[in-house]
Amino acid sequence: MINFKSAIIIVFLTLVSVFAYSQSAPPIEIESLDENNLGGNKQLVIDWVLGKLHGGGGDFPDSTETGIYYTGHPLAFGHYWNGDGLNGISNGMDSGLVISNGKVSSIKKGNTNGYETDYFGLPGDEDLLNMYKQIFLANGSNLHDLPMDTTKDAAVLEFLYRPYGDEITLRYVFGSEEYQFKRASEDAASDLTGYTDFNDQMFDLFGISITKQNQAFNDTAMIPGFYCGSQDLQCWVNVANVNHSDYENFYVGNGYPDSYATGNSFDGQTNNSAMMVIHKSVQSCVTYKIKIAIEDFWFNSPDETVVPSGGSLNSAVFLGGGSLFGGLNNPAWTAEYEFKGYGANDPNFEGQLIEGDCRYLEIKYTLTDSLPLALAPYNIPFRIASSIYRDSLNITYDDGSPLTTDSIIFNANEIEKTIRITVGDIDVDHPNLKISWAKDPCEKPKPPWSAGDFSKFVEFGIRDNSPIDVSANPKIYDAYCKDIVEVTIVDETSGGVSPLKYTWNGSLSGNDVYSQQVNSSPEIINVNVSDGCENSFDSQVQINTLPIIFDPIQSIFLCGPGQSATVDARTIKPDSPDYSITNVEWERSDPPPVVPLGDQAGNSITVDYDNVVGDDLWTCQYTIQDICGDEATSDFEVNQSSLSLNDAGICKGEEVSLYTGTPATSYEWLKKVGSNWVSIGFNQQEYDFPAQTTQYKLKIDDMCGVAQEAEMWVYVDDYTPQISLVPSDGEICNGETIKLTANDYTGNEGYVTYEWSNGKTDREITVDDTEYSIGQNDYTVVTTHNSDYYVGCQSTETVQFTVFENPSAEFEIDPTEHACTNTDVQFTYLSDINNRTFTWDFGDSQTSNQANTTHQYTTPGTYDVNLYVEHTYAPLGHVCSNEVSHTLTVDPLPEPEFSADPTEGCLPVTVNFSDDSQEILSGATYEWTFGDGSSDNIQNPSHVYDMAGLYSISLTVHNTERCFATVSEPNYIQVNPNPTAGFEADPWITTMDTPLIDFLNQSTSDSTLIGFEWDFGDGNTSTDENPSHTFNDPGNYDISLRIETINGCWDTTFAVVALTEYVQLFIPTAFTPNGDGLNDVFEIKGTPMADFNMYIYNRWGQQIWSTHNYEEQWNGEDQYGNPVEPGSYIYKIQGTDYQKTPVLYDGTVNVIR
Repeated sequence: MINFKSAIIIVFLTLVSVFAYSQSAPPIEIESLDENNLGGNKQLVIDWVLGKLHGGGGDFPDSTETGIYYTGHPLAFGHYWNGDGLNGISNGMDSGLVISNGKVSSIKKGNTNGYETDYFGLPGDEDLLNMYKQIFLANGSNLHDLPMDTTKDAAVLEFLYRPYGDEITLRYVFGSEEYQFKRASEDAASDLTGYTDFNDQMFDLFGISITKQNQAFNDTAMIPGFYCGSQDLQCWVNVANVNHSDYENFYVGNGYPDSYATGNSFDGQTNNSAMMVIHKSVQSCVTYKIKIAIEDFWFNSPDETVVPSGGSLNSAVFLGGGSLFGGLNNPAWTAEYEFKGYGANDPNFEGQLIEGDCRYLEIKYTLTDSLPLALAPYNIPFRIASSIYRDSLNITYDDGSPLTTDSIIFNANEIEKTIRITVGDIDVDHPNLKISWAKDPCEKPKPPWSAGDFSKFVEFGIRDNSPIDVSANPKIYDAYCKDIVEVTIVDETSGGVSPLKYTWNGSLSGNDVYSQQVNSSPEIINVNVSDGCENSFDSQVQINTLPIIFDPIQSIFLCGPGQSATVDARTIKPDSPDYSITNVEWERSDPPPVVPLGDQAGNSITVDYDNVVGDDLWTCQYTIQDICGDEATSDFEVNQSSLSLNDAGICKGEEVSLYTGTPATSYEWLKKVGSNWVSIGFNQQEYDFPAQTTQYKLKIDDMCGVAQEAEMWVYVDDYTPQISLVPSDGEICNGETIKLTANDYTGNEGYVTYEWSNGKTDREITVDDTEYSIGQNDYTVVTTHNSDYYVGCQSTETVQFTVFENPSAEFEIDPTEHACTNTDVQFTYLSDINNRTFTWDFGDSQTSNQANTTHQYTTPGTYDVNLYVEHTYAPLGHVCSNEVSHTLTVDPLPEPEFSADPTEGCLPVTVNFSDDSQEILSGATYEWTFGDGSSDNIQNPSHVYDMAGLYSISLTVHNTERCFATVSEPNYIQVNPNPTAGFEADPWITTMDTPLIDFLNQSTSDSTLIGFEWDFGDGNTSTDENPSHTFNDPGNYDISLRIETINGCWDTTFAVVALTEYVQLFIPTAFTPNGDGLNDVFEIKGTPMADFNMYIYNRWGQQIWSTHNYEEQWNGEDQYGNPVEPGSYIYKIQGTDYQKTPVLYDGTVNVIR
């Protein structure tokens, strides 16, 4: 029976269908795969499924050719557009994918000739063959054992899909040339809508299966359950089940008189509507296998004279574009991020967040669909790693409103949210931070979200943004005139965001070092320091000139009036080629009074004997002025009585200039070698290379004709630097210090200054890890030895020492943050283990010496896990060590236990379950399974069992996402079936002449019956299984039977027996003795009577059959066993009641055959 509401819906759909197709649709457009580019087709199939079929709400775990693939002829698969004729009474089918057992290009031809045929000769699909076999088995056809070659030209699209929600939807339309084109009499060869049991042909079949990966193919393309309740093969969508006469509201014709053009070549198609969309209930985030297949039927008869039929008429499945959807209850999202701020575009700040508004990060999250009210609020959790820096960040929405948790929260109808991450007040830079978030709903963990392992992330560092300051302003350098000096203020600069920019004397430079020649005293350099975050500071560098060091002038001897001598004022320092003396002024300074003698440009000094008369020895003092404006004063002696020489000095390896300004007619320079004087030359100026301090002599014939001689010492620097190390073997570990000591000068004169590679100037220095590198280090000391005779004698000594890398002690803990008690925690050392020893301290008094180990904590808490590592280096066996500590939180592993009351009962059984678990945290979650497919998530649930059986119970308790445990009790609940009470009475109606009634127990039970309680309605009872009871008085008696099983389950039934004083018979007027089991005999019912006789007569009054047994029934045969002819027959019944009163019934009965 069809109810009124259903009938209205069917009529409505039909009317709308007619309206929707009242005008012709435009021709469909289709592009197929390329049959000449099989390799390229693989990617094209992937692109079409991802870009044209998928509408969101899920993802494809394998989007390569192993996870999305097509099997079949390339020309049988394509994508279509302009498919308005497929929309039916709904929409969503105007574009999409199409899969066919023929060429998809044939679909574009229009429906003009009744059918399109293609044949590729490709094999069929095994799953569709099984569907055919089910049809044949159900209709009794002898085709149900056909081989695989029964089917041909299968086209199959398969892919793996992971829905985010609890439902997968897919919109489709099936079209076929096997629908009726004109009328049945003209379409005998192509109309298979009336198929019943042909042995040589069969309609095309398609299927859409959505199953878990390990499950068998199961067609879900069904007529809706509202119309086809069985939801079995009778409900499969095909030409036999959905056509112009069956479920016609789901059908649209395209060619016979009452149909409308649908823009394609098929004779008919299913009507696209909301009711025909596949809605498959699924588990969210579980991978499903989706298979869409279609094929031809091709039966080759064993009889070679039978021509094969079928196998060429085209059919196709259209899949609506964007209609594959993975559910709405867990929307997906995309995320885009951008660094912003006035330092955002500075390439030096790549991947950096800078305190304040200089550089911050914005991440925009966009839901794929607007959030419905039912799902609001909806969150996308995120994490900051390492969490110790979380408080250093300010995270808000882009409008400035705060986030209450580390989660982006969407409210109803919101589709886009942007968060802004800025750096708070920090003093130290921190590299290697990361914000990570769930890439999709399947990656969202249960709270606490801090335990989540998210795969989408942005890495960044955070930077301090203090104002720039320069501690020394100006910074002072010392140098000689015309020296080129490299200056910097890096060591005096603090604050700002590196890299800093330096503008030297108005010119922007990328360097923090600036080269400047000293041209004045002092030399001033202006420098501006700035960064990319609008910090700026002006400072100065000042170069002061060092004092001039003169090259001494030897004493001059003038023997008489009219003589003069000219000498040059020279410097040891400055010594730049660009350096020059611009003026010299000289005077007699001693004995007093001071007498000016000359003032001229250049550096030449001329003294005349006539300028100073009467002094045998006097001092000439001179003052020079150089190109930088500096002045300096020195002097030399003028001897007017005898020749004299001043001692001098040189640095080791230098050449000594032996020169006298004394005028003479001859010169001879000698040096003392051992005890002998050896001549070295006869010029006014000679040169020599003394290896050690040497005595020299000058012999002259002066201008007065007198032979003169004088001696002098040339002191040679004899200091050789040596460096000693502590430790003496020169091996240290990174982070340790090493002491370097240069020897002191032990002679009687002079002093030494020191300059080490690291800029230190003490004789003894300590080098730390900021001043060396891992491996061999060459450290050099430059010594400068000064004395009364020489200045700036430099020597260099280099020493080597080795710095060994401390072994990494870094390790990884799995799980990283929250572990569980009594569960293995894996500790993994993250570096090479060779030549290393290990000491683990797990923080609970337990240790280990293995490189990689596991440990179980018995008590929840927070533990500091420490790893101490030693590495022994060859060849001297130097040992370096390191240690690292990490904090691990250990949550209790729950110990689930439960009890139930009752554990056994009769249907229906309400069982109250009690959580008896130990080690439970506040906020723990519970997952109960009751063994009958039902579950619950409250702590102490109740559950009603409405089917008998043994049920296994499991309880899973989650303290955290990770810390959970399960306890199971097999066959814990026993639900016993209730018996069904029933009985028969023999007879149900009787008279007082036979008041004995036999009662026969007819109860059914799955358990043993142990109790029977009969109540006969007259005050009498019985506990027998099959009692008999004699009634004393006429009347109707209510009989009850209560039965009970060995398990205590019971049931009661009631019935009425009657005892009458008079005979009452119930006699039929006709019966049909045709052997069908229905009304086959002439059966008399009513009150039994004594002396029973029944006679049957034909219409001529002849007796043809008789009986004297009340229980015997006439079967329509005569007394010889021959069936009587149909017609009317006379019966007579005679007997007596219990009071011996005669009883007589007569009448006619019709025999119908």
